[in-house]
Amino acid sequence: MGGDRGFRRIVHVPGSLKNARSPPDRNGAVIGRAEHIKGAVSEQPLFQPKGPKSPRRPQDLLGGPDQETFHMTVETSSLPPWVSATIRASIDRQRAETGDPDIWRDPLVAVADARDPLFAVLQRVVDPSHGLPTDLLPTARSVLVFFLPFRRGLGQENARAGEMAARSWAQAYVMTNLLIRSISLDLQAAIESRGHQAFPTPATHNFDEQKLVSGWSHKHVGYIAGLGTFGSHHWLITPSGCCGRLGSLVTSMELPVTPRFDRELCLVKAGSKCHACVARCRYGALRPSHFDRHRCYEQCLRNDAYFADLPLVDVCGKCGCDVPCSYSIPDPLEKSSRR
Repeated sequence: MGGDRGFRRIVHVPGSLKNARSPPDRNGAVIGRAEHIKGAVSEQPLFQPKGPKSPRRPQDLLGGPDQETFHMTVETSSLPPWVSATIRASIDRQRAETGDPDIWRDPLVAVADARDPLFAVLQRVVDPSHGLPTDLLPTARSVLVFFLPFRRGLGQENARAGEMAARSWAQAYVMTNLLIRSISLDLQAAIESRGHQAFPTPATHNFDEQKLVSGWSHKHVGYIAGLGTFGSHHWLITPSGCCGRLGSLVTSMELPVTPRFDRELCLVKAGSKCHACVARCRYGALRPSHFDRHRCYEQCLRNDAYFADLPLVDVCGKCGCDVPCSYSIPDPLEKSSRR
């Protein structure tokens, strides 16, 4: 990542709940209203079974462990080394304990100042109920956001699966919820061991059931933290693309702030032709001019019913899979930034 992209402090960490159904934040990066968030991560079960069924282990969902090696390196950053070390340890431990296959690429980490005025703007652009960092933690000074990008093969499989989501995509959703929870709790413990407070937020599944909007949106918080910019599909496009999941936590610790991008990473918003994401949506939810979140969520629930043997998997993800911004910044924009 070059300095011309305004992203010098992002850390690369290469590598591996619920009270209600989630809104159609199709990459899964959504949480509930601020008053419902407190204490949620440590209190929520890892999985929500359907009916009387017992939840299954993540390795059972994918038929066993993957033998591919999980390599790790970390890019130079102004963030303290223990941040990336904690995330690496969380991923290593989950894969060792569960036998999870290697479905994630190198995670990204970025930080926002909890006093950034853009947080207040979210109460206008997202919903009046959207929380401020100090609503979650009165002593908040920083908001740490991490992105877990999926491997290309997972996105390709979901894009080619036909009318419904790919089974592997639904299974990845369950596994990544668990990983986001583990990373968040491990970061909280690491921060608290250094004499500060931290409030981790749940991966998903807390929201206003009528409006289908979250009270703490990982993707909007990720934008403020400098992880990327929004695409026409309403996902956050990062240097590793949009195809993945986000997590975040609020802390009283002062951490180095990541500068935001000064340009659009979406081809359409940058003035080029694309809308590949619109073509991917077969359900009339995403169009060039608007996004119908209720129609989107109807398809998410159809997928959940289709995979009735899995824990709750109200997912879709078609519009963010195997499009120009799925796995990186689109090539034309990436090349132009190097001139």
